[in-house]
Amino acid sequence: MRIHEALQQFILQLEANGRSRHTIDQYRRHVASFAAWFAPEDDLRRVDHQTIARFLAGPEARTRPDGRERKTCVVNALRGSMKNFFGYVACAGLIERDPSRLVRRARCGPPPPRTLSDDDRRRLLYVLTQAYDPEGRRDHALFSLMLGSGIRVGSAVALDVGDVDLERGELWLRTTKGDRP
Repeated sequence: MRIHEALQQFILQLEANGRSRHTIDQYRRHVASFAAWFAPEDDLRRVDHQTIARFLAGPEARTRPDGRERKTCVVNALRGSMKNFFGYVACAGLIERDPSRLVRRARCGPPPPRTLSDDDRRRLLYVLTQAYDPEGRRDHALFSLMLGSGIRVGSAVALDVGDVDLERGELWLRTTKGDRP
C-alpha cells in the first residue's frame, strides 16, 4: 500500500475518533513531509525503523524552512505523528510490524517544578495568617485551598460562591486544564 493511501485511511479514522481539525491537519502535514522525503519510494512495506530514524535525524525533520533548527518540542510533535500514523497502519493490518516502535520523545524544557515541603507550606500559611486585611484573608483562603486540594491557580481564581458546597465539602471547577469541568 502507498503512504498517501494509508494517510487517507488514517485521517478518516482520526475524524471518526473525534480528533480536532488542528490535530488532523498536523498529522497530515507531518506524514506528508515524511512521504515527500521518502519519495519516489512510496510503498509502506519498505519503511523500517532505520528509515524513520534517518528521517527524524535528518534536516527535513530538524530544520525549519528558513534554515534555522527546530525546537525539540516541535520535533517531538513530529515524532508523535510518526508513531501514531505507523501505529495505526500496523494495527489496521496494512503492514506486519510497526516501524516506529523504537521512536522516543526527546527531553525538552526544564524539569517540572518541585513541590513545597510540609515545612514550607506551614511557613507560607503562617505568614498569610498575619495579614488581617481582606486581601490577606483572601490570599490565605486561596493558598489553603490550592495546597489542600491540588487545584491549579486558574481553577481556584475562577471559582464563584455558587461553586462551593461547604456542607458536602465539594467544589465545582468550571475552568480546568483542557476545559473539562
